[in-house]
Amino acid sequence: MSNIKYAIKVPIVENDWVYVCNANPNTPGFLEAQLYDTLCEAQKAAKIWNKFTIVQIDLDKEGKPGEVANHIDYDV
Repeated sequence: MSNIKYAIKVPIVENDWVYVCNANPNTPGFLEAQLYDTLCEAQKAAKIWNKFTIVQIDLDKEGKPGEVANHIDYDV
């Protein structure tokens, strides 16, 4: 298993972003960031927004999201 995943962030107001999430009743708040295995998958999924950021996330030893390693900004 790769220890790198990708997530999508979209702007909600100037200088404030939110992760694209999935509903999950097993997590606090019932939401968790949608993670993609490849940059290409994340780019394809993000095409519905005009402006977005793809975030590279390093997973910890247990496979849970940890540190944000890198981000790539797009303005389509």
